[in-house]
Amino acid sequence: MFDCSKQAGFTLVEVLIATAIFLLIALSLSALFINSYRTIGLAGNRGTFVAEAQQEMERAIADDTYQTDELVREDEYEIVLFGRVFTGTLVSIEKQYSENRRVHYLTFVAE
Repeated sequence: MFDCSKQAGFTLVEVLIATAIFLLIALSLSALFINSYRTIGLAGNRGTFVAEAQQEMERAIADDTYQTDELVREDEYEIVLFGRVFTGTLVSIEKQYSENRRVHYLTFVAE
């Protein structure tokens, strides 16, 4: 007949330990995926605002009369570079794309 003491298989304790290990790994991976998803969303928002700031910067450089609330223009700005003095206009744009994150775009247009 059958000898029940020599049947192959897993004990209940082994199954419970394997399940606990699997759940720990699954929870760790799910936290990683959630954090990655959030980071991708923030990067997408930042990319959109950088593109908008760049478009506004290009408009400001092309048109001296262009003005917005985020745009700051400093005429007759001087920069010393390698012992030479350059005069021009400093143009900066700052946009906020979340509660505590901002994009600051700055350029110098020499005369």
